[in-house]
Amino acid sequence: MKSIKIIIRKLLQFFKGERKMCSGTNRLKEKDEGIFSIKELFEKEIELKVPLYQRRYAWGKKELDQLFYDIYWQMEGGVEEYFIGTLVLFKKGSLYDIVDGQQRVTTLLLILLTLKENSIERKLRLRYAARESIEKIFESNLEKLDLEECKEIAINKNIIENLLNSLDEEKRQKFNEYFLKKVKLVVTILPSNTDVNKYFEIMNTRGKQLELHEILKARFLSRIEEDNKNRFSILWDICADMDTHVSKKIKSCDNINIKEYSQILDFNASGKENTNKKSLRKILGSIDENLNNTKENQKAEVDENEGKYKSIINFPNFLCIVRKILEETSKDSISLDDKNLLKNFEDKLKLDGNKFILDLLNYRLLFDSFIIRREEKKDWVLKKCIQENNKSYGYRNTFSNNEDNEDNSSKKIRQLQGMLQVSFSTQTYKNWLYEVLKFLGEKSVDIKDIKELSQNLVSDNEKTFYIKLKEIAKEAILSNDVLKDKLNNGVRTPHSIFHLLDYIIWEKTVESEFEKYKELLGVEEEFKSSLKKFRFMYCNSIEHVYPQSEKIIDDFGNLCLITKEFNSSLSDSSYKSKKAKFEEYLKHQESFASLKQAIIFSMGNKKDEWNEEDIQTHGKNMIKLLEEF
Repeated sequence: MKSIKIIIRKLLQFFKGERKMCSGTNRLKEKDEGIFSIKELFEKEIELKVPLYQRRYAWGKKELDQLFYDIYWQMEGGVEEYFIGTLVLFKKGSLYDIVDGQQRVTTLLLILLTLKENSIERKLRLRYAARESIEKIFESNLEKLDLEECKEIAINKNIIENLLNSLDEEKRQKFNEYFLKKVKLVVTILPSNTDVNKYFEIMNTRGKQLELHEILKARFLSRIEEDNKNRFSILWDICADMDTHVSKKIKSCDNINIKEYSQILDFNASGKENTNKKSLRKILGSIDENLNNTKENQKAEVDENEGKYKSIINFPNFLCIVRKILEETSKDSISLDDKNLLKNFEDKLKLDGNKFILDLLNYRLLFDSFIIRREEKKDWVLKKCIQENNKSYGYRNTFSNNEDNEDNSSKKIRQLQGMLQVSFSTQTYKNWLYEVLKFLGEKSVDIKDIKELSQNLVSDNEKTFYIKLKEIAKEAILSNDVLKDKLNNGVRTPHSIFHLLDYIIWEKTVESEFEKYKELLGVEEEFKSSLKKFRFMYCNSIEHVYPQSEKIIDDFGNLCLITKEFNSSLSDSSYKSKKAKFEEYLKHQESFASLKQAIIFSMGNKKDEWNEEDIQTHGKNMIKLLEEF
């Protein structure tokens, strides 16, 4: 197959190390990315150029004060490493164009020259495509500074001198030492086929600051052997794009199985060594091949699929989850809050970064295949990404290759996850997702491939995935005697209870048990039609259906969880009026958020009223459903 030949050729190039760093030199090579102190960076024998598309040097007193005092207070606070941002470079001939970070690196050079520090031998040269006069000033170590020709440089030099002169001799020496050795930059080299202008436009439009996961990547890179840095960087970037299936970037899709991913470094997600090794070129597709696609192909693919299915979690929090799964001793010490990302990895960085990137890739594969995503403005989906006809990529239901028909087992898994997601919607502390991925990792150890794992998870004999999700939901929502103590609390009733109840109602309605539960639910056969528009949605407003009675207003039977917008439209209207608005709402909306609310209005179809007896009956029946779960 042609695509496989391309994969093999690219992988041979990739792992033979065509971008291998030349030994015995201090020159920066394309894969020499990582963390550099100011001293390390400026002692590199390299030439950086500020290209024409960059704006003029524009930093002034505000930015200089901010930078100086940030460094100073980090020094005073005893911070071991202070990261001040990224320097993004693109190799162009014998020079490196500065794509992002020219304001920062120019200022750092200005500070360095103002310090007049003899302990550093500066070899880095800074070129300006449009202003040779600045080059000459820096080459002369600021001795030939012309106020008229380079006004901004002269003014900033004076500002820096005044800031440094505000320190006594001891603090000045301490600042010099800290600035040179403890202030760090993250250097990134763009691939040779990057559309630099497009990249520059995006970076400047977003104005992004250095994120914790970028710092973590740089820390890993600084500890990985040279031959593996480039591979690590590419695999990390693949995993970091949570909205794109890794299979789209690794050219093998369904032909790659879980163990084969593992054999890149002879380990699988469980940490056990593989004995049945396969050649690397048979395992991974080349990312470079993706990057080398024609612009026409790239555009067609982006138009059709890019961003179609949104991840329920961001990359930093996904990293926290994987880190916790891999922890073998004190899992409680690993936080699922990305604010603690660097702390979570303090010990991990002492271990093999090559193995970690493999583990990360394994769990991204499991995430992409078995965790729901949100189709923009539509329902939750559970789809895998496959390559069709060795050309384009498409999405199919995870547990079936049929795009249109989804069996009940798959629907239950998708709805259970949708219920858990809207119940625990924050990016942080996604304990349910941690439990699910941990379970999938354990199940995948002895499985041949994703297809076999899919079949096992939903087989009639086991239905293990569905059962596990129910266990997770029960533990997360119904623990701590919630059914006894927290149901009749009005607006203080936990929202997750309503979402779980909606799932139970949905399950009983779509299954053959509907006749058995029809009376308990209080609905007729036509109620099933409302399921077509039901979606698990992010709801934040508890509605009191019958607001007139203070005695029973907060009873669980009188409550439902809906969107704030719809609740506002209902206000304190009568039951009859609310019912009419609900029916009108269903006619014009693609979806609604509460089956419990639908039941309440269905129960009053004949009499157009809702009284205390109805509330108590409905409440008891709903609690019974929760107890049976």
